[in-house]
Amino acid sequence: WRSTPTVDILPSPFNIMEAIFDNEPTVTTLIQIAIFLAIFWATIFTAAKPIIALVIKDKQWLRDSSNREYERSKKWFKEQAGIDFTEETYFEYYLKNWPNIQLIVLQHLVGGSLCLPSILGGWVPLPGLKIVLDDSTCSSLACLGILSEIGWEIQDIFTIFYKRFCTPSGNKLIPNVMLIISLLHHSLATTLGIPLILHYRNFKVMHWICLDLQAAGAVVMGVGEYTKLLDISVPFQLLQFQVLTFLTLLAMIWTRIIHWFYLMSQFLIVWYNEKAWTLLIIGLIVCALFTLFSVSASIVPLYQRFMKFLKVKADHQSLP
Repeated sequence: WRSTPTVDILPSPFNIMEAIFDNEPTVTTLIQIAIFLAIFWATIFTAAKPIIALVIKDKQWLRDSSNREYERSKKWFKEQAGIDFTEETYFEYYLKNWPNIQLIVLQHLVGGSLCLPSILGGWVPLPGLKIVLDDSTCSSLACLGILSEIGWEIQDIFTIFYKRFCTPSGNKLIPNVMLIISLLHHSLATTLGIPLILHYRNFKVMHWICLDLQAAGAVVMGVGEYTKLLDISVPFQLLQFQVLTFLTLLAMIWTRIIHWFYLMSQFLIVWYNEKAWTLLIIGLIVCALFTLFSVSASIVPLYQRFMKFLKVKADHQSLP
């Protein structure tokens, strides 16, 4: 009698750690790591959100920020999402959403930071420490950053679909426009992440893309959240708002358009030279979809926000 070999869907954390630094991983191994990270991030988000909400719910700065954002966005929610918030119901929404955004910033920062040793030639940017890693370890960490993003996106897609289709008023909580934007956002890593790790794990262009889209995205989101706390009726806070919004707009234009097209062109050239037609076609489609998401959901709103409050500044300066 011979036992039938089995494959663990989710191996132990010790095997996961060994697999992360495997220079020749299999598709199965990478999927297992992604599933492990999906469960890891889902656990972190589920445990941390109510704790953060409990800490901040009575903070006046949060209430003030919510009231300002309500005035700025209530028209959009009513016309585009079909949600007619009151000031109080918007605060409840804001209170639930605020912890989630901070955790997304953390997740993106962690994933992007894992690419830094590769980009910095092996140097680990930790104060007071002089650590230089070999190329193989740097590539493994960068790939872990990509798999971290895939894992987070897997659990986020499940969360979005559950809220949309399995909860009361799901179509209002997750309107069509938000559902489409979320799927566009998640299209890059979920479709190309694992194939690229399998074939190009040491390609620094891939590590740069991960750094740009995660770490830069985390900084932009974090700064954006900070600007929501600013009271633009105070001149110095209005100045902060203007400067920070302008800098985040520049960062998004660089990482999501200029540098993005340069990096993706490097991949497209490689696929063309290698006659990897499947990757080339999928890459072109995903590149176009992700660019559409970046421009429509990030850059255009940031530009509109900057121009709107540039006018507010001009109005303030014209007052006697």
